[in-house]
Amino acid sequence: MKKTILPILFALISSTCFSQTLSKADFIEDLEFLKKTLPVKHTNLFAKITRPDFEKKVDAIINKADALNYETFTAELFKLTVSIGDEHTFVEAKFTKVLPIKFEFFKEGIFVTGIDSTKSGLLQTKVDSH
Repeated sequence: MKKTILPILFALISSTCFSQTLSKADFIEDLEFLKKTLPVKHTNLFAKITRPDFEKKVDAIINKADALNYETFTAELFKLTVSIGDEHTFVEAKFTKVLPIKFEFFKEGIFVTGIDSTKSGLLQTKVDSH
């Protein structure tokens, strides 16, 4: 039963789930803004990452902006903020669709805590990597 969760999740997440369409210029503008303002606004941005490493990570995302869509750009921003190592610095994506499944993180792992009634047998199952 656990093995059916991931295929269901992947089936639900498709390119039609998100209606955001941003251009390469939009991505670059957002990244340049982040690169410029985050060091100024953040109290101690470089406690766990150096300025050069932070700037390299931003530049690496800019360099692959042609290959990014909204979802992959958002994922890159998530990775960038995680690399900062500060749980208070994060990105809130503005998704326009909601998946009919809810997950929660516990010390034992990730569990399904909400799902469409047609798949209620998956409630409280642990998500694994298979």
